[in-house]
Amino acid sequence: MRLIIIGAGFAGMYAALSAARLRDIHGVSPEDLEIALIAPEPTLVIRPRLYESKPETLTAPLLDVLNAIDVVYVQGSAETIDTKARVVQVATTKGTRKTLSYDRLVVATGSRLFRPNIPGLAKHGFSVDQLDDAIALDRHLHSLANRPAMNGRDTVVVAGGGFTGIEAATEMPARLRAVLGNDAKPRVIIVDRNNAIAPDMGAGPRPVIEDALRKLGVETRLGAGVASLDKSGVTLSDGERIEAETVI
Repeated sequence: MRLIIIGAGFAGMYAALSAARLRDIHGVSPEDLEIALIAPEPTLVIRPRLYESKPETLTAPLLDVLNAIDVVYVQGSAETIDTKARVVQVATTKGTRKTLSYDRLVVATGSRLFRPNIPGLAKHGFSVDQLDDAIALDRHLHSLANRPAMNGRDTVVVAGGGFTGIEAATEMPARLRAVLGNDAKPRVIIVDRNNAIAPDMGAGPRPVIEDALRKLGVETRLGAGVASLDKSGVTLSDGERIEAETVI
């Protein structure tokens, strides 16, 4: 029998660990039950913390762990799943394709950031969705020290007032001071189309969140969204213009 797990994030990693443990508990050999994990890299990315500085350190190698528990690592990306034939087609990193059959399948591929078709977003926007995105943002923030203190250099606009937006925004004042010096006066603004911050968290914790934002000096623009971006800032859907060299 073969169990295939697609994805090497937290869900995929714990699925592999749990399956291997249960196999061990029931005295089943790796030959009788093969556990295979498919992912582009045998690396766990600590994705919930990619808003922090030095994002390149927020990874952990998995190959030794997988080898120790007799989980087969397949390097590549799952492209198609045929549930009737019970096969997964994998595009390997070498440009070839292979087909793997399975008896049980765990799909733990995670999610990707939705990027709306907003003018200037692809060219001028940053994110903390994937490791490469977070590294690009970190390099950009460090480059601000070489720019003149004008035209929104010290201003960060965060589009979205949910979990990730709040985490990214509250981290920015300290990150900017670390780059620009303790005397810097960073300005951080959360923009959200909803009429309240943290809309998915409910009214209960909202006063605590709002108080924390005030103490950090994080501003909010609610009831409006980002309509367009350019190299010097954003224009909101209500017409307000914010000069900012960093938009997340």
